[in-house]
Amino acid sequence: MTLFLHKNKCQVILLTNTIYYRTFSFLIKCNINYRIANIITLVIVKILAFICNKRYVFQSKCQNKRELIDEIVLFLISRFVTFLIDYYGLIILTEKMFIEKIVGKIIMIIVVSIINYFLGKNLIFKNKKRVVVGV
Repeated sequence: MTLFLHKNKCQVILLTNTIYYRTFSFLIKCNINYRIANIITLVIVKILAFICNKRYVFQSKCQNKRELIDEIVLFLISRFVTFLIDYYGLIILTEKMFIEKIVGKIIMIIVVSIINYFLGKNLIFKNKKRVVVGV
């Protein structure tokens, strides 16, 4: 059972990263400026990532609306930080280090995926019982 769940988590991560890469590549091929393509890609993938991470990767269950709101807020904050890392990282790789846009995007996908996984596991989708004190 554990191997099956691990395999499903890897498939979900692979699927979201494939969508991440293909969306960016498609927009670049449509002659959209790579910065704009990056922003569009990041917004699409962040929405997909919340759903996939919550349901399939971390299998997070919320006891009430407050826990769900907490997860969403933490997710948005952490993903905004990694959005900035991804956005400016790609600019640095392409404009300062002269790495091809697609190669730079692949590098940033790997870096940001690792950061996002650890943030999701340790900060956002912790499957702990939460104690609510007061009203």
